[in-house]
Amino acid sequence: MKIKFKDCILLILFLLLICCNGKKQEKIKNEDNKINYEAIIKEGKEIRYEDDENIKEVSFVNDDKDFAVEINKIMSSQEKYNIYVNLIEEYKSLASEDEFKEKYTKSFLNEKGNFALSDKTDLDSLWEDSKYDNFDKLNRKILQAKGLLLEEPKYKELDVAVEGFINAIESQRKVMKEIKDYYITKEYEKDKFQKGKILNDEYFNSLKNTEEKYKELNKSNKKVKYFLLRNAISVLKRFNNKEITGELLKLSFLTEMLTDNLFQNKNNIEKSDIFKIETQDKNQYINNLKSIQKTLRITLENLKKISKDQIKKEMINELIYDDIIKEMNEASNISALIIKRIEEDKNKEINELIILYQNKSAEPTFQIHSLLENKTD
Repeated sequence: MKIKFKDCILLILFLLLICCNGKKQEKIKNEDNKINYEAIIKEGKEIRYEDDENIKEVSFVNDDKDFAVEINKIMSSQEKYNIYVNLIEEYKSLASEDEFKEKYTKSFLNEKGNFALSDKTDLDSLWEDSKYDNFDKLNRKILQAKGLLLEEPKYKELDVAVEGFINAIESQRKVMKEIKDYYITKEYEKDKFQKGKILNDEYFNSLKNTEEKYKELNKSNKKVKYFLLRNAISVLKRFNNKEITGELLKLSFLTEMLTDNLFQNKNNIEKSDIFKIETQDKNQYINNLKSIQKTLRITLENLKKISKDQIKKEMINELIYDDIIKEMNEASNISALIIKRIEEDKNKEINELIILYQNKSAEPTFQIHSLLENKTD
């Protein structure tokens, strides 16, 4: 599939920037974490896996010809795909600040997570705050996406995933409305909370279903995005004056790929939760992490070897470049330690380490995106 250099990079930039909402995340603050940051960096720096020589590097070749046809459809109808991506991003933002869930959980669940009213629950004023349901922006994205589901070109996998996700969200909102109406009309006074208990189960089942459908949609979207990123990296290799640009794009790609695998396609994780491998094949999961980690380490080593003349040739700010390498190197040390802990089944602090890795890699990733954006100006 032939792609023009400029068009390819512009599309990849959109994908990269939209997935971090175009915003720079704050650097991690050591004092916000109970774990010893310096000790983690030091321990991770020294890690080399016993089977390192046998670990394959990540391939940047797209050999799925059938999916290439799907990619051609997407590149010919970027507006449709952009709306799907915006839907995903809006949900990610909403899920991280779900006011309804937060209010409901505090009001109706006990410490064990079971339905139980607290003595402090004020049912009369519970739903007075109009901001209880912050789904308005998401609903606009849903309406846009629904209007495109039947339009050409049809996406074989993505359309199905989007439709399933939308149906799950709408079912969830229906239950949320029933819960609100149930307490506003004080129906609970007549049935002694019998329907309230049923709605409680329906609500949390709907949350679970929405999360599963989101994971399916996210997985389908990542497949598209990874294909496009591989294409961009392949295109950049053909240009002698794009050596650093290609390696930086690869570094960003690997960092995102590693984060996605650690999050296991979930929208977010709680640092207090015990890490659990969700796939049945633990060895395959760990080997995949090792493959990404090894390729990331080699990419960093290659970037360290690049001469100052080449940096000047590609008109890259040397101070920013050095900072990217330094920060990514430290993030790589954290991920090396995470993989070792997963392999050793030391799962207690893994989620906290994953969040630390995500935060540590956020700033240099943003800097890479900014550098690449300037390249297309």
